This record gives sequence, C-alpha cells and structure tokens, in this order.
Amino acid sequence: MLRLPGLATVPARGRRLILVLTLASSALTAGLGATVDAAAATLPPTLTGEGLGDTPTVTASCNPAGTSTITIDVANGVATGPYPGTFTAHGTVTLGPAITLASGTSYQPVLDFQESFTITSATGNVTGSKTLGAAVGTTSSCLTIVRDVNTGRFTANYTATITSAGSQYSDAGSSAVSINDLTGVGASTTSFDESLTSSLAQVTLIPPVTSGCDSKGESSGDDQCPQDDRIHLGRTDGEGGEGQSWEESG
Repeated sequence: MLRLPGLATVPARGRRLILVLTLASSALTAGLGATVDAAAATLPPTLTGEGLGDTPTVTASCNPAGTSTITIDVANGVATGPYPGTFTAHGTVTLGPAITLASGTSYQPVLDFQESFTITSATGNVTGSKTLGAAVGTTSSCLTIVRDVNTGRFTANYTATITSAGSQYSDAGSSAVSINDLTGVGASTTSFDESLTSSLAQVTLIPPVTSGCDSKGESSGDDQCPQDDRIHLGRTDGEGGEGQSWEESG
C-alpha cells in the first residue's frame, strides 16, 4: 500500500496503473516534440517571389466625385514562384473622390482593399488574406463612360497559412497589387497582377493541437491526453478534510 501526502492510500494495483499512465504521458509528450522538431527541420519556403496573375472578372461602381467600388474575382489563375500552381482570389478596392494635381490630371486615391486568396501547389496549399498597406502612384481611377478602371499599383499587407507535408506554417508580408479593366477605347485590357514579398526570414511552424485536451491535459471526450481523467485520487477538500475516494474504469 502507498500513501501519498494529501491523498488517499493507493493499493499496489493503483500504483502500477499510475506508473503506466506516467510512462504513457512521457511517450506522448516526446512524440509531440519529435513531430514539431521534424517539421521545423524541413520548413517550406516563404511566399517571397510568388506571382499571381490572371484575367479577372471585374465589377465596378464608379463615382469620381464620391466613392467608387471595384470588385475582382479569379476562379483559376496562374501562380508562379515558390508555390507554382493555381490560385483563387476575391477582392474589393475602394477609391475616394478625385484629386486634381497641379499638372491638371486627376486621380482617385485608394482608400481600402480587402482580399481573400488561396494557392494550390505541389509545394503546399496556401490560404490567406490581404488588406491595404500603402498606396503607390497617382493613376488610379474609375470611369464608366469609356469603362476605365485602373487601381494603379498599390501595396497590400498579407497574412497566410501554408499547409505542407501534414504541418501548418504562418507567413506574412506585403504584396504589390494592380487591377486594370479598360474597354471601349482601342484595344481592351483586363488584368490582375500581384507579387508577394515575405517580411519573415522563414515561415513559422504552427504547433499541432491535441484535439479534446485542455491546458491541464484533461480530456473532454475519449481523446488520449497526458493525464487520464478516468482516474481520481482523493485529495484535500480545502476545509481540512481529506477525500478518500478511489475510482478506476475497466
């Protein structure tokens, strides 16, 4: 018989069970650590050098005196760079009222940009989002008379999750964005182009999560956790008394 401080007397059979659980917990912890170490040793590339380009579907609501909204959709674009393959994108650009320069030309500043995108590649699958960074240039406009939709070239910030070889990684950086849809005057041109540059030296591994286990290793179901919640030893009840229960399943 074994008596632990503050706990009920544990029979020999219970001691063997505790030892088995301790060894199982150590093996599980070591296994998770090995998985993280192996994934970290073979990191996939960042998105630096990734190019996304295609002829998008463009929908525009133009108002040079007020706010203009441009929506783009790409269903099966071409991705090049470290993650060659195909991509999808859905984004919205908001332009503000026209500003007239000293030269007499005018443009509509980019006020907002939101985009969700995916990349499907043999290197790994990417899901991410982009938001407006810094607008570049003074050529953006949205006109309906001759269908002249042009965002110029502006900068967006991106965050992305990369799934490769069964592990997930995070990446973040910037993307140069350009959207054009010119019809009705001369040759028609519709294009969507992005080039990404990571702000990270390497992607960051997202640690795997053991489903159903909380931070104390306790299970919310039948998951295998470092601590087995099917065994309860009596412990001090906080009022000077001592629980004396012993319970085991099986």
